[in-house]
Amino acid sequence: MKLFFLLLFSAASAMLCTACGHTPVNFEYSADRSGETLDCTAGDRISVTLPAGNKIDYFWREAKPVDPSVLMRLDIKQGKAKNLKTGKTENVIQYQYRVTNSGFAGVSLEYSNGYSVEQRFDLLVRAKGKPIQFEDMFKDGPPPDTMVDSKGNVHKRPKHLLDK
Repeated sequence: MKLFFLLLFSAASAMLCTACGHTPVNFEYSADRSGETLDCTAGDRISVTLPAGNKIDYFWREAKPVDPSVLMRLDIKQGKAKNLKTGKTENVIQYQYRVTNSGFAGVSLEYSNGYSVEQRFDLLVRAKGKPIQFEDMFKDGPPPDTMVDSKGNVHKRPKHLLDK
């Protein structure tokens, strides 16, 4: 039922946006929504929040890179969040994306140690709309403050010489 209203809201927003500029929508996804398809518009944001897990040597990583002509990863954040089902606070990792253009793209994440995959998250993104400009990429949020190494570990972005 919730999905129906979300789709209804998206369709109504799309009709309004033909007469005016599109107001970006934030879409929130969790592990239990893996396998869904998202209909959205260029400029929208997607957040995927997954349990960080506690297995040694296992981590979340992009199983395949997103198509940069349709979707761009903005940031990866680690922290604590309340699980709405259990009410407990748990460690999570959140991937944030911006829809950049019309087309099809996939978000494919896996919880792995590099040899075996314990869990997957997949999302198909169907986007419409005109391409957004690079200067609008971070208009409703700061640029990423983290970076990911080759093993999938998240680190704070080093301070740049020009940063204040």
